Amino acid sequence: MKVRVRPRILDARKQLRASRDRCQDAGNRRGRFYAFTSLTPIKPGSAAAVDLELRRYETGPSPFRNLPEVHAARLVVIDQLKTGWFGAPDPRPQLRSQYVLFTADIIAPYDGYAMPDQFLERMYVSLRAEVHTIWGQCYGFATARNPMQFASWLKRSQLDTSLYFVGYPDATPEELSEALQVRDELIEFVRTHQYLNRWDTIWRAYLTRGAAWFP
Repeated sequence: MKVRVRPRILDARKQLRASRDRCQDAGNRRGRFYAFTSLTPIKPGSAAAVDLELRRYETGPSPFRNLPEVHAARLVVIDQLKTGWFGAPDPRPQLRSQYVLFTADIIAPYDGYAMPDQFLERMYVSLRAEVHTIWGQCYGFATARNPMQFASWLKRSQLDTSLYFVGYPDATPEELSEALQVRDELIEFVRTHQYLNRWDTIWRAYLTRGAAWFP
């Protein structure tokens, strides 16, 4: 009789690695949620091109619209520290580089979704043009020739989250969007029916509309 031990060993190692990762970045995790933050130095003379690309997103569609696991994402060029406040150090500290600040609030779409690696790999594939335009201006990006290399490279500039609050720990972005739509429709229903004295009419209308709100 053959005893297959190696798959069990590999499975145990996988579970141990997952447990180790959860302990190492416990501040970045809340249940299925993960907070990713990176601060990546930009090569001299390239910050203006990055800033121009980011300004396009202010009026156009979000580049993260094809990544349904993203609750919120932010990209900012940090060109210098703010020092115009009382008690600021003297001499004033100066940054020697400009940086791309990237933050993302993500929910794992399924069990076993490795954070942040799988998210960063998916981002590289889905936002390849944007990734190259933004992070292609940063030091070391030339080594990121595929999704796995990009994830490994960007993780080197990751900052851990000190205080991470998740308001809806089990809700996906799609579920929250649907809930907000139902809320708006319910508010509108109340506004249009609040002065009617026919409760039977209001009740029938509510049941009709509510079938779509609460299937």
